[in-house]
Amino acid sequence: MRMTIQSHDITLQQIVKQGIFFQIPVYQRLYVWSDEQVRTLLDDLWAAFEDQRPIAYLGGILVVTRHQDHSTVEYDLIDGQQRFTTLWLLALSLGQELKPFLAGEHNDGLRPRLGFPIRPDIEKAFKASCVSGKAPSIEHDKIDTALGVIQRFKHEREEARLTAFTEYVLNKVTVVMTHFPATMDLNKIFEVINNRGVQLQQHEILKARLLQHIGNTAERERYAALWESCAYMDDYVERNLRSIARFDVHPLFSNPAARRDDEQLAWSACVLEALSDKYSANRNSSSLSLADILAGRTRALPEQGSEPPEVFQGTRKVRSIITFSMLLQHALRIWLNEQGEPDIPRINDKELLSLFDTHFLKAPRSGAKAKKFIALLWEVRYCFDKHVIKWVEVDGEEHHLIHDLRKRTTEAASGKPYTTLVREEASDHAFALLQSMLYHSQQITTQYWLTPLLAYIRANRTGRASYLRQLKHLDNHLLCSDDPRPLIARSHVFLEDASATMPLVDPAKVLNEASGLSFAHYWFYKLEYVLWSTNAAQLNAQQRTQFRMTAKNSIEHISPQTAQDVDLDTVSGEVLDTFGNLALVSRGINSEYGNKPFNEKRKHFENRNRERIDSLKMKLIYAHKRWGDAQARQHQQDMIDLLAGYLGQSNAE
Repeated sequence: MRMTIQSHDITLQQIVKQGIFFQIPVYQRLYVWSDEQVRTLLDDLWAAFEDQRPIAYLGGILVVTRHQDHSTVEYDLIDGQQRFTTLWLLALSLGQELKPFLAGEHNDGLRPRLGFPIRPDIEKAFKASCVSGKAPSIEHDKIDTALGVIQRFKHEREEARLTAFTEYVLNKVTVVMTHFPATMDLNKIFEVINNRGVQLQQHEILKARLLQHIGNTAERERYAALWESCAYMDDYVERNLRSIARFDVHPLFSNPAARRDDEQLAWSACVLEALSDKYSANRNSSSLSLADILAGRTRALPEQGSEPPEVFQGTRKVRSIITFSMLLQHALRIWLNEQGEPDIPRINDKELLSLFDTHFLKAPRSGAKAKKFIALLWEVRYCFDKHVIKWVEVDGEEHHLIHDLRKRTTEAASGKPYTTLVREEASDHAFALLQSMLYHSQQITTQYWLTPLLAYIRANRTGRASYLRQLKHLDNHLLCSDDPRPLIARSHVFLEDASATMPLVDPAKVLNEASGLSFAHYWFYKLEYVLWSTNAAQLNAQQRTQFRMTAKNSIEHISPQTAQDVDLDTVSGEVLDTFGNLALVSRGINSEYGNKPFNEKRKHFENRNRERIDSLKMKLIYAHKRWGDAQARQHQQDMIDLLAGYLGQSNAE
C-alpha cells in the first residue's frame, strides 16, 4: 500500500478550531534560535501586519500523527519546530487574541498547544504560565533570550496596536503543514526532508533578470563575477572575487591608496578592466543561458598555473550584519537617489523582486542600466566591507569589529619576495562602537541608517574621522528627531543632503517621564555610547578598548518593583519607574538580579565586571554605596545633561 504525504495551508486560528496539539520529539533539538533570528521573525510579522497582507506565510512544518480522538489531534513536530516554537513563545508573552493558540482544553485539563517531553521541567513551567498568565521561570538560555526579545518588542508598541497585531497573527499567519503517515519509517522521513529541492532565492532570480540584458558574452561574465563576489556576505568581497574568478587581486591594492580610500579595488571600473585583461580574447560569442546564469557559472580565468598564489593571511571567521537582499535594497536606494527617482517604500527581504520590478526593472530596460547598477553594487559592497562592522569571531565569541585590509611583502625561504593581503582590527574603535550601538538599537531587518552612511562614504572617500563625524550627525538627526515621518523617509533626507538637520528632541522631555519598561531601548544604548565617548564613567585604557555593545533586551529596576523587607536602599513609587532607577540588561542578568537588595546587586555587578565593563550606566549607579530617591534623581539628571550636551555639540557641527 502506497504511503501518502499531504500538504495544506493552515492558520493559527484553524489549529485552535481543529483541536490540534504538537509535541517536540525527543530526537529533536529543543530550541536554538538566536536573538537575531527571533528579532527577524518579529520584524517580518510586524511588517506584514502594518501592510495588512491578506496572508502572512511563515514557511512550512512537517508533522507525524501521534494520537487522534473525536475532538483533538496530536502531532510530532519533526521540522519547522524553531519557527513554530517562537510563535508559541510570542503567544505566551503577548496573550490577548493569541491566548487560544497558547493552550487548549484536553483530557487532562488545560494543556499548552506545544509540548516539550525532552524537558519535563520546561513543560511544567510553561503549563504553569498558561494557567497563571505570568512569565515562566526556566533555566534555558535560548528560550530565556527569546522571551526577552519578545518582551522588548511588546514594550516598544502601544497596547491597542498589539491587540490588533495578535488578532492578525491568529487569523492571517499561515504555515504549510505537511503530514507524513505514522507508519512511515523515521529514516525515510528524514531522507525526504534532506532531499527536498532548494528553491531559488529572490536575489538569484534578480541576477538572471539583470544579466540577460547584457548581450555581450565577455561583459556578461565580468559583471556576473562582480555580482557573485558581492552575493556571499560572510566573507570579504576581495576574497570572494579571488575564489570566484581565480583572480589575483593584490595588484589592485596599495596601502597608501587605501589610506586615501582610493585603491583600485574600490572602483568597479578598475576591477572590470582587470577582469577583462584576464579573460581570454578567443571565447565563444554565444550568450549564457538562463540556467547558466542562475547556476552562477562563469568561465574560469586563464592562469599560467592551476591557481593564483595564496595572497591572504590571518582572516578570522566573519559574519555580515545584513543579508545580501538587504544590501541590494540599500544599493537600490542609493541608485534611485542618484537618478532622481522616488525611493522604495520599505526595505523588506521578502519583497526584493517586487521592489526591483517597480523601481528598477520598469522600462526602459537596457544592458547599460544593468551594468551601471552592478558597478554601483560593487562599490557599495566594497565600502561596506571596508568601513562597516561585521561579526568577527575572537576566542570563540563574536564581536562587532572593523578589520582593515593591508598589504605585506615578505621574503620567502628561497629569498624571493611574496605579497600577502591581511585583515587587521582597525584602531577606530569609536566608529565601530557607534555602528554597534545603532545595530543593536534598530530594526534588524532594515538598518535604515546604513543607506545614507554608505552613500556618504562612496561619494566622499575622506577617511574614517569624517565618516565618524557624519555618523554621529546622522544618528542624532535621524534618530533623535521630532520629525513624525517614517524612518525610511527621514533617512532619505540624508541621501539628498548629508548635512541636513532636523529638529532634535529634548532628552529631558523623554527621560523625565516615568515610562518604566516602556522606555525605548535606543536611549539606553545611546547613553552607553555617550558615556564611553566622553569617558564619563572613568574607564582605564584597557576597559575603554575592551568595552563592547551587546544584545540586551530587558529593563532592570535598580531598586526592585517588589523590594525585600531587608532592603534599606529603596526608592519611592514616584521614582521607581524613572530613567534614573533603570538600566538595560540581558534577560539572564535581569533574572539573576530579581528583587535582590541593592547591596547584593552591587556586589554581583562588581564581581562580574572586574575585567570588562558590561554597562557603563550601571557602573555609575553601583559606584554609590547607598541608593534612594536622591541618588536616582541625581543620576537621572546627570544622564540627561550628558545626552543634551552631546546632542548640542552635534547640532553645532
